[in-house]
Amino acid sequence: MKLDQQVANDLFRITQEAVANACKHGNSDHVHVTLAADGQYIDLRVVDNGKGFGDVEPLGQHKPGHIGLAGMRERAELLSARLDVTSEPGRTEVYVRVPVGGTRRRNQR
Repeated sequence: MKLDQQVANDLFRITQEAVANACKHGNSDHVHVTLAADGQYIDLRVVDNGKGFGDVEPLGQHKPGHIGLAGMRERAELLSARLDVTSEPGRTEVYVRVPVGGTRRRNQR
C-alpha cells in the first residue's frame, strides 16, 4: 500500500518521538514498532519496556518537558487519527490508527 507522503512523514515523526521518549525518559532497552494496514486503517504501535509514566497522564494537559507528546497529538489530529498512549511500569504503548486514504486536514507543520 502506498501512503500519501505527508501521512507517511507524520507517522514516521510520531514513531521517532515515541522511540526517543522510550529511550530518553523511559530508560527502555527494548522498543518494538509495528505498522499494519487492513484496507480501512493503518495501525502504528510502538511498545517499550521502560518505566512508564507513573502517575502522569501521558496525553493530559501540556506540561513543561512533554512537548514531544503534544507534537504527537497534533500530528494525529491533523491526520484525523486516533492516538492512545497507555502506560504501566515495564510497558508503554503508543497506538495510532489512521483512516486509509487519509490526508492532512490542513497543510501545516
